[in-house]
Amino acid sequence: MMNLVSGVPELVTITVEDAAGNPIGGLPSKAFSLYYSGGKSTAKSTKVTPTTTPGGYFATFTGEIAGSASTLLVEVDGLHLASQPTIQVVPGNVSASSQFHFATALTKNGKNDVVTVIVRDDAGNLITGLVSGDFVFDFTEGTSSGSFGTVTETKTHGVYEVIFTGTQVGNATTVSLAIDGVLLTQKPKIRVMA
Repeated sequence: MMNLVSGVPELVTITVEDAAGNPIGGLPSKAFSLYYSGGKSTAKSTKVTPTTTPGGYFATFTGEIAGSASTLLVEVDGLHLASQPTIQVVPGNVSASSQFHFATALTKNGKNDVVTVIVRDDAGNLITGLVSGDFVFDFTEGTSSGSFGTVTETKTHGVYEVIFTGTQVGNATTVSLAIDGVLLTQKPKIRVMA
């Protein structure tokens, strides 16, 4: 099985031989058809290009949608190759477009508010398995403040929750969040009231 990280290119080599095992070179890219069977993983590929090795060709695959393993089927001039490798795409790096929001934009001093964080990669795949230390919250542009508890993943993969407790009354404060070193573009506001 070949594992692909979504968004990361990977070189795949194809060897074409006749029935006697002799390499077949000189095939144009249009002679090749690549597609998937079964599974949920998908990847896009470049055109198939010959290598310097007789009968050898290559294409660059970039994983897109993560999911269960898919079988890669290769046709050359309408004939299926006997080798049918499987490809499984796993989520890539955290996307800056991942989202988080407070249950309410207003909370009372000493009271709790639930923050929901939805973590995706650039292809929209949900990212599971992150730990609390991967999340760093910060306050800017305001006087309200508070503390964040431990971030935990919910039963829904890629969706996390953390409790915010208001500790300082003030005007609305902008909250930023970095996940695994990636600063999210979304920056919601929270106001702590007396």
